[in-house]
Amino acid sequence: GCDLPVVELSLRYHRPIRLGTEAIVRTRLAETVGVRINWDFDILPPLNQRL
Repeated sequence: GCDLPVVELSLRYHRPIRLGTEAIVRTRLAETVGVRINWDFDILPPLNQRL
């Protein structure tokens, strides 16, 4: 395995997710600059459901 430190984090809240709610988390590599790796995340409801 490989541990990566989190050195910066920013969030934009649209609506809360309650404990026990299922969600789909999509992760993608945004860019790599030197030793910095930037990731993008989307948190989505399961198909045909709302968060």
